[in-house]
Amino acid sequence: MRRIAIGLFCLFSLGVAALGEEVVTNSSGEEIVLYNTGRWITKERADKIKAFEDKVDIEILKMNKKSNQYRTMTFKVTNRSMEDLTYAAFGVKFRFGEEYSLRKLISVNNLKAGESVEIQRQISVQDIEGRDTKIEVIDYSF
Repeated sequence: MRRIAIGLFCLFSLGVAALGEEVVTNSSGEEIVLYNTGRWITKERADKIKAFEDKVDIEILKMNKKSNQYRTMTFKVTNRSMEDLTYAAFGVKFRFGEEYSLRKLISVNNLKAGESVEIQRQISVQDIEGRDTKIEVIDYSF
């Protein structure tokens, strides 16, 4: 029985570590989501972002080589929901050392249900060598 309990605890711990997040309650009684990176957000915001990611896709179609400390990137944003997207704001982050650095905010306005749009932006990548990129949802409205 003891081995089973230890095994279940280890399995649960590995599951949480694999997700890279843990839900805890802070001193104010709010549930917050802690990430392995040291970042945290409220559980309500995490759920809102998760719901958005199920409805809207954003992907990097093309990333050109570095030229004059800039990279030209082409993104494709697809609204998969049945609602019109009023606006959405995304943050493009590049890996700088051990952390990600916000380099550009991208916004999309008035995207109809089922519609896709391609966006091309020039992003400053001064002092950044690699192509390790993250796209993060900042805010949105349907």
